[in-house]
Amino acid sequence: MIEKLVGDIPRIKTDEGSYYIGDEGIKHCKVCDEALETVVRWPWGVKKEACMCKCQRDSYNADMAALKTDETGLQIMRYTDINRRLNPWITDATFEKDNGSQPKLSFCREYAKNFEDKLKRGSGLILLGPCGTGKSFGAACILNSVLNQGYRALMISIEKIAEQAEEAGFEGKGEYFDDLMNIPLLILDDLGTARETEYMMEITNRVISDRDKSMKPLIVTTNIPYEDIKNPRNDDWARIWSRINSRSIPVNFSGTDKRSESAARLRDETR
Repeated sequence: MIEKLVGDIPRIKTDEGSYYIGDEGIKHCKVCDEALETVVRWPWGVKKEACMCKCQRDSYNADMAALKTDETGLQIMRYTDINRRLNPWITDATFEKDNGSQPKLSFCREYAKNFEDKLKRGSGLILLGPCGTGKSFGAACILNSVLNQGYRALMISIEKIAEQAEEAGFEGKGEYFDDLMNIPLLILDDLGTARETEYMMEITNRVISDRDKSMKPLIVTTNIPYEDIKNPRNDDWARIWSRINSRSIPVNFSGTDKRSESAARLRDETR
């Protein structure tokens, strides 16, 4: 499509009636009066070449902007679908559905609001705290807000990354990780819950290291207490948390387990 647009531009206004011949003997646009031709002098002679007038440049720029918008829209639709298939509940996670029970969601809201600046800085977040305090919900709210702003974003677990990397095969694994690192926002959900096999630690190290080198934002959610993050249990985790901490602000989601409370209310209502 780009080649078609570029190829058509010199002919937009050269049909009969859209131009006039100026005093210098070249075609001019009847609308903007700019030249539609330029004289090129070669060692073997002189030749007239088509060029764009202001009308054509404006039309071309509008076409390019529309093309970019269409491509961006398709990418966002694709990533919205990918996230929904990875986590079906994500679609319903929006800041409008915040009931106010978790004050720290204000940090997530502010982050999403200023994502353009966060992207330039490569700034991320560490959403930490006990189970059921709203960390993943907050991360998903950021995800949907960023997608709605026209940026690609992905929320995924290390386990799922390892699974997809295996599915990509030997030849496709490098491309898979390249795609992962080029996403404007990557959210790792429940970091630290995967089995600590040599392979899983290798995947975790690679993702965190490559993301750090990409200078793009990373958000992680984790149940690991901040004291354990500051004092990792081994060298692998020391390297991982060091890289994450260098670009991310910790946000502690305290409070009770909202999922357990909801389940208890449901049991009471059904008695």
